[in-house]
Amino acid sequence: MQVFLVISTILWSTIGLMILGFSSPIFWVIEVLLIFLLSFRLISSADPRKSEFEQQTYLEWEKLLADPGVVFLDTETSGVNNDAEVITVAVVSQNGESLFEGLHLPSCSISREATAVHGFTKALIRKMNHSSWSELHSNLVKVLKQASTVVAYNAAFDKRVLEHTALVNSKRLPKLRWYDAMSTYSGKFKYIRLEDAAIWEGVSIEESHTALGDARLTRNLMLAAVARCKEKRQTPSALVAHRKRYKANDNKNLERFEEASERQVDFIYSLLDEREVPQNREDRILDEIPTMSKGEASKTIDYLLSRPQD
Repeated sequence: MQVFLVISTILWSTIGLMILGFSSPIFWVIEVLLIFLLSFRLISSADPRKSEFEQQTYLEWEKLLADPGVVFLDTETSGVNNDAEVITVAVVSQNGESLFEGLHLPSCSISREATAVHGFTKALIRKMNHSSWSELHSNLVKVLKQASTVVAYNAAFDKRVLEHTALVNSKRLPKLRWYDAMSTYSGKFKYIRLEDAAIWEGVSIEESHTALGDARLTRNLMLAAVARCKEKRQTPSALVAHRKRYKANDNKNLERFEEASERQVDFIYSLLDEREVPQNREDRILDEIPTMSKGEASKTIDYLLSRPQD
């Protein structure tokens, strides 16, 4: 839009001068100076680092963060489709204190892609201290009913999965006031990963892809962004670049190596003790564990579960 305005100004001013018969060099010098000043003004105002939208967003965040009734929620799920269910859900308070955390065994299968992200398999959950959804639901609802606003990163997804999980278990989620931190952070751009946003804002990531860790990370991201805005520091260059190059469903530039989680590694060790595995294969697995990704760990767990009991 800014380029179009500059070009239009050049064309119309040139035509105007020609019609009026101003052929003197002084008029052309004045025109060039005016065009330069206009171009500079338009380009400066177009800088996404100084967008009015961003200022309004962070003023809104500052108000939210000052509300003692606000809570931050996150879930880890069995997948991203319409039948996905909650595996873990966590809620933290305005000051980052844990208000609720629960582990649930979903009735549906857990996709390989989801396991590659959070490390959970149904076999692993069965070995852990999990609860029925009925138990989790009543305690979760008690916490959420006291909240003035439920903030989540990609709130529409968390809300949908929670409602579906409740429905599958003959429960209903109460009407809540939701606030989506992702859509306000990314603006008109569809998707920015929570981890990327945190890195760009200089927020340390301690428990990536755990419900409790990501709920706290959402809060810390908002605090960091508000602090940056108050200090009038520029938008992180990575966010500006992302906004410029963004294309729907094209996040290759955001892909990053994810190491196997601690619970995946522990589960692999326990399975190696329980299952009959050829010695050469066991040695290879043990060698690969230190550099194993979440996806590779998921495949290893599937293989070990397919082996007979020792």
